[in-house]
Amino acid sequence: QLGLCRCLRLLGLSSQMKDCAEGALKRWGREAERLRLGACALGAAWRLREWGEVSRLSAEARYVSREGWQSTGCAEALYEFELARALLALRNGETAAVAPHCDSARAALVPLLAAASMESYAHTYSFLVRLQVLQELQAAVPLLSRLEPPEGSPLRIDAAAEAALEETLGQWDARAASMSSSIQ
Repeated sequence: QLGLCRCLRLLGLSSQMKDCAEGALKRWGREAERLRLGACALGAAWRLREWGEVSRLSAEARYVSREGWQSTGCAEALYEFELARALLALRNGETAAVAPHCDSARAALVPLLAAASMESYAHTYSFLVRLQVLQELQAAVPLLSRLEPPEGSPLRIDAAAEAALEETLGQWDARAASMSSSIQ
């Protein structure tokens, strides 16, 4: 089922990926498979903007310690869980919680990146892109908190916030121009 979930994600079929992962979760008993399938379902839920599901699915794996994730060989699943938690925190306006989740996601990627770097640049590329996603998510937090209007007021952007937004968007555009979705 994990292979099917990966294929569905690459095809952009998030709804089907979520259904497949959740269906398989009901049948699998081993912790490693459950964590990986849960990460697939969670990744699909945030891509579909189903924030209630993101909250429910991420709560189901909170009990697993970092050692538990590493001992089951589920570092990539931990990255997905922490990324989803960071996005959920940002969505819920809990900006202080974004950085710890991004830090945990980075920590999950480090051993994978170290192992991949021993092989080739092609193997490290997807991990570098994931690290860049975390960096840009954290860069967006101060901007989004400055753009939040007071309760019941229209959004007003002051000159400093507008300049910061333009600078960040310029950096993102420059990065996007030099990046591709794959090494090939």
